[in-house]
Amino acid sequence: MSRTLGKGKPEKARKQFTSLLLATILIGAAASVLGILVIRPLLSWMGCTDQMFASAIPYSIILLLFLPFYMVQMYFQSIFVTAGRGKTGFLVTLAGGLLNIVLDYLLIGVLNWDVVGAALATGLGQMLAVIFSLLCFLPKIANRKMSLHGNDLNTDNPDRNTAINANTSSNANTSSDTNADTNEKTGIINKEENTALFYAPCRIRFSEFLQAAANGMSEFFSNSASALISVLYNWQLLRFAGEEGVAVYGTIMYVAMIFMAVSIGYTMGCAPLISYQYGAGNRKEQTSLTRKSLAIIAAGSVLMFGASELLADPLAHLFAGYDPYLMEMTIQAFRYCSPVFLFSGMAIFGSGFFTALNDGPVSAMIAMIRTLVFQTGFILIFPMIWGLNGIWSSMAASEAMAMLTLLYLIYRYRNKYGYFCREDRNDRGNPTSKSSSSTSGRGKLSPVFI
Repeated sequence: MSRTLGKGKPEKARKQFTSLLLATILIGAAASVLGILVIRPLLSWMGCTDQMFASAIPYSIILLLFLPFYMVQMYFQSIFVTAGRGKTGFLVTLAGGLLNIVLDYLLIGVLNWDVVGAALATGLGQMLAVIFSLLCFLPKIANRKMSLHGNDLNTDNPDRNTAINANTSSNANTSSDTNADTNEKTGIINKEENTALFYAPCRIRFSEFLQAAANGMSEFFSNSASALISVLYNWQLLRFAGEEGVAVYGTIMYVAMIFMAVSIGYTMGCAPLISYQYGAGNRKEQTSLTRKSLAIIAAGSVLMFGASELLADPLAHLFAGYDPYLMEMTIQAFRYCSPVFLFSGMAIFGSGFFTALNDGPVSAMIAMIRTLVFQTGFILIFPMIWGLNGIWSSMAASEAMAMLTLLYLIYRYRNKYGYFCREDRNDRGNPTSKSSSSTSGRGKLSPVFI
């Protein structure tokens, strides 16, 4: 959809947006029904005891009933950025999160509904975010709030926009067909055209749905494999450290989710912009976004590593201060696991980066290598050599190998997708020629790392 907007076809983008929204709702409803049917045998297969069933069944069923809202909320997170309304998306998500917090207090702390209250609070928070998101893309609201133009998102190089606009004005007597062709190549849309993103009459196109599903293979494999990895970690920890090891792992995962959310959030926010510039053929802006993103992720990774080292003691005290032995084990685990934050940001960004370039197979390959190859292999091998410390060390080692794989793939595909490239020096004075050469992606592009 970002590529369609980048090429200046807002009506097609509206139909794609509405079609994929309807498909998301239908898939969410089907998954909800299927999940409710299989949840009891699935919990039994996972080893759930009779005592745990009393809490697990109602909690799971309530969350499954709200599953369509969760899926639609995830869909809108990317749509808000694609539509250039990232701030609105943040406020919508914040509203849902705040409602979740308030309801947690009321339903659990005041009414004592326990896990039922927790599940209802989560589901109702997601429902509120979806309601606000749906309202934001009604035609009247969308037209009032935002009008998408190709050079609205082309903020990396305002001089280029000025040059292109000046060039267009000086050639006003050229044919309309030529101007339309040039505008499509440069990603500039006629500002008299309504380019806001809102709902449009459509039918579900299975070809578009299948393409979107294929492009999201990496996220599917990554989340599926994460569940398997969690089972393996818990299995190994029970063998080497018992229930205390599982408790420490849970604490580390809570902290890791907070730290990694920074990389995940940035990747989700940046990916539609990269996709937009790639679809528009603006290789210079695409390269600028990619270079800056890698620098930001690298700097953020160093800061998160430093923060995890400094906060190891207070975080361990916060989660395990009630047990001195458990707290000491948690601190030691943090020391071994903190290098994870040096490498995980790059792996997360790399998967989203190739998804933004519409290369689902490469993105899925990164996710599979990261989880099914490195994490699975290291969690099985390292404990045999270093025992409990090998379990903690396997996390950082797998992320380091995933980062090296990502950097290799980014370098390998630089010419195919045109990032880290510049135009031939002879074309620098002609913006139209520059755009044409960058769009074609051949001949006059040479790789450059700056």
